[in-house]
Amino acid sequence: MKLITRSTISILIISLLFSCKKKETTSTTDLLKPIKFNSTITYGQVTDIEGNTYKTLKIGSKTWMAENLKTSKFNDGTPIQNITEKNQWANSPTSAWCYFDNDSKYNDVYGKLYNQYVIKNKNVCPTGWHIPNAIDWDNMIGYQYSGISINYIEAESLHWIYPQSGDGKYSDIYNDYNKTGFTAIPAGIRLMGDFSGLIPDKYYHQKTGWWSQDTSDNGYQKMEIMEKISFQSNLDIYFKDYGLSIRCVQN
Repeated sequence: MKLITRSTISILIISLLFSCKKKETTSTTDLLKPIKFNSTITYGQVTDIEGNTYKTLKIGSKTWMAENLKTSKFNDGTPIQNITEKNQWANSPTSAWCYFDNDSKYNDVYGKLYNQYVIKNKNVCPTGWHIPNAIDWDNMIGYQYSGISINYIEAESLHWIYPQSGDGKYSDIYNDYNKTGFTAIPAGIRLMGDFSGLIPDKYYHQKTGWWSQDTSDNGYQKMEIMEKISFQSNLDIYFKDYGLSIRCVQN
């Protein structure tokens, strides 16, 4: 396992790999199970403008949301447009959100996906909270566990779906994950209007991503990407028409 480092490149990808066995059927019902948080941590709580509540926890010197944002409004009450149509999403010049696969059943567990204009315009986080910047991400990812990604993802095979062993049971080697309590889950992404990364493909490939306040030299909004494909940390650049999740951090 390599350790995570930060560079000037826009995106950080954290990857995990397992052997690519034949895929067992995963129903969407399995993916809608309640999130498994770290039971050894006492979480706090914050409420957004619409009354949605989120678990919170302190990692290092900062208090973070332990769940993805679900609001459809900025924190001053201004509505954000819900864009479902593929081309409209890819070409929208204004703030927008969507459900994964445009299906509201994913909202309770995974939250909403937002385009970059949500980050550029007003504050979508609860009052007293903000979109994390690169320093926030660096400090959180590097805190105590040196950026080893398993310490930030939800434990067990609830939402990150892994191959089954010969007896039909998921391996228990993943049960010690999520030591930080950050509880990353594969909320998927939207790119050019298309959805991917929540429902595992035949290689069990899943991913999630969160916006950062910062922009790269070419003007693209920076983002933090966590992807389950290999035991490596990879850096890459993605494009500004992404739909990603949001985790807020307290001021």
